[in-house]
Formats: sequence, C-alpha cells, structure tokens
Amino acid sequence: MKGKALLILLAAAFVICSCSKSRPEKYMVQRLRDGAMISFSQMIGELKGTDFVFVGERHDSMENHQIQLRVIKDLHAGGAPLAVGFEMFWARSQPQLDQWLAGKISDEDFIRLYYRDWRLPWPYYRDIFLYLKKEGIAMVGLNVPREVSQKVAGQGAASLSKEELGELPPGLSCDVRPEYKEYIRQVFSVHAKNKGESFQNFCEAQVLWDKVMAWHLVEHRKKHPAPTVVLCGLVHALRRGIPSRVEEMQKNASIKIIIPQSPGVNLGSNPSRLADYLILKN
Repeated sequence: MKGKALLILLAAAFVICSCSKSRPEKYMVQRLRDGAMISFSQMIGELKGTDFVFVGERHDSMENHQIQLRVIKDLHAGGAPLAVGFEMFWARSQPQLDQWLAGKISDEDFIRLYYRDWRLPWPYYRDIFLYLKKEGIAMVGLNVPREVSQKVAGQGAASLSKEELGELPPGLSCDVRPEYKEYIRQVFSVHAKNKGESFQNFCEAQVLWDKVMAWHLVEHRKKHPAPTVVLCGLVHALRRGIPSRVEEMQKNASIKIIIPQSPGVNLGSNPSRLADYLILKN
C-alpha cells in the first residue's frame, strides 16, 4: 500500500509540474523597432547591461506594478547588481530609504514616509518595496516635494520662491519647447483640452519633474554604477520625458523603455521614437 501511495503522489506531482510548464505566458512583448513579437524572457535578455531601464506605469494599475516587479526580479536573477529609482519618493527622502533597507527604521515609519511622498494606496507598491528590501537592492528617491511641483503646475515656474528653488538641482530651468507641447498633446490627449496658461504651466511642471529626476539618476550612477530600473508615470518614461534629459546629462548612456499597453496613451505611427518595448496581455 505504501508503494502504491508513493506512486500516486509522484503521478500527481508530475501532472502538476506538467500543467505549470504548459501554462501560457501571461504577457507578450512587441519590440517596437521592428514590430517583432518576442517573449518576456527574450526582452529581459536584451535589457541586460543597459544603464537605465524605464518601466512606465499608470499609477493606479496593479497589473502595471506587477509587470514592474517582474522586470526587477528577472534582471536581478542570479544576484546581478541593480538599483531602482522612484518617482514616488522625494530625493530628500534618500537617508530614510537607506535606513529602511538597512533595517534601521520600522516598516510603520517607512509606510508613513511613503504616504508623505506619494498618495496612492500602499498596496500598489508594497510587493515591489518588500522584494527590494529582502534582496538588498538600492532604492533611489528622484522627485521634488509635492508642493513645489503643484505650485509650478498651478502658477508656473516663475512663481517659485528662493526656498523652493533650493529644492531643485543647480542651474535647472523649465524651458518648454514647442515640440514638447506638441508631444504632450499627441501622447496624452486628455491634456490637449487644456488651453493657454494652464497648459503652459502643466508642461513646465512636466519638464521640471523630468529634469529633476534625470539629474538625480545621473548623480546616483556616478557613485553607484549598477544598472538602474526607473519606475515612473508613462508621461515621464517615454523617450521625450526623463530619458531625453538623462541623455543630455550623461552622454552615451544606454537606455531602454518599457511601456505597458494603456488606454489613453497614443504612441503614434512611429512608436519606436518613444519606447522600445510594448507589453501586451496574451
């Protein structure tokens, strides 16, 4: 009887194993430079060794965050060195991020810090944060305090006080070129309805975010040259957002951009100008 029971258990294990192996891949990837459909693992292979990997998100999409976590896990497989930069944390929060990773502040204090810097519910990012802590992967705060970006979006960059300007990297300007305005209108049609000064201010705020986050990414890599995954909103992840600012600040930086398929985002007739990979549900 014991032998028969063992055979039954082995057979069941074989069936479970076979089913898991034959389970279809949840995502497919379109490589935008040639339109080829490739596997997720093939994309990861093409990303290895890249200086900056941008993984855009719709902030309130749990699925987008699951994709981000999978990219991080797959790139880190085998213990490959890695850092992760966050739009969700202010640059001034870096000491607390380092302390949490080192176990020097509690999870409760870290969650309070998160809600100070960002407003979406903690569960959206929880699995990402906990994985980074478990694996000892560096977290890099990139953003400016909310009151600074909100003031620019509402009143323009010229309204910033001397103290508020002190939150920005030295020499940063919020110049908005005509082609950038057109890019915002094309990619994010919801903002194309904004007219006049309010749209100008919105664009200035986007430029401010892009330049500040690019500056902190480049400064971090000067001291810690590990490949960096960047988690940020779609408008910042596309090539004319943070990546173009990184290229201005660090010549010859290698950059790849991953975008989950999202409603309301128009990549136009030549999407490879804006991103490298589009994640599609299988």
